[in-house]
Amino acid sequence: EGAGATAIAAKLALGLSLDQKKEVLMIDANVQKPQLHKLFRLLKGDGLRSAGGGNGAFDMAEVSGLPNLHVISASGLANGLTFDTKRFISVVPALHEAFDFIVVDAPPLAFNAEILLLSMHLNSVIVVAEAGRTMAQEVQTLMHELRRAKAKLLGVVLNRHKDQMPAMMKKWF
Repeated sequence: EGAGATAIAAKLALGLSLDQKKEVLMIDANVQKPQLHKLFRLLKGDGLRSAGGGNGAFDMAEVSGLPNLHVISASGLANGLTFDTKRFISVVPALHEAFDFIVVDAPPLAFNAEILLLSMHLNSVIVVAEAGRTMAQEVQTLMHELRRAKAKLLGVVLNRHKDQMPAMMKKWF
């Protein structure tokens, strides 16, 4: 079990899709452990690898009840197969034209350096860390690597923290 980045990304995409005037694309770039097809009850397909195919079509599913939320799922192939970053980067401009928001659920950077390359082509990156498990040094190293790649860091989410209320606010409740 990871830090909960998939859940955070899915909630972000769902929240963005509440504005019916905005088109949202959610991409599962975690080929080793794809989860979006389960979360959104989609058929586990090979959509991510088909994106930018010969005819320029994207294999994606529309989420039931949310016509403006689309998902490209990963195939989940084993044997160390990684997300085809270079091919995906070539279709990013077309995706930016078609969608108002693109949310990418990526594997941990420590496990897949190609995601660092991908991060340079996204508008921003959110790092998800798990309280009590992710070490501060790991987050600092990751942030250093993102800065070196000139990725735009939007922020860090500390997930699964037991005490959800900041100490400063406790005095009011």
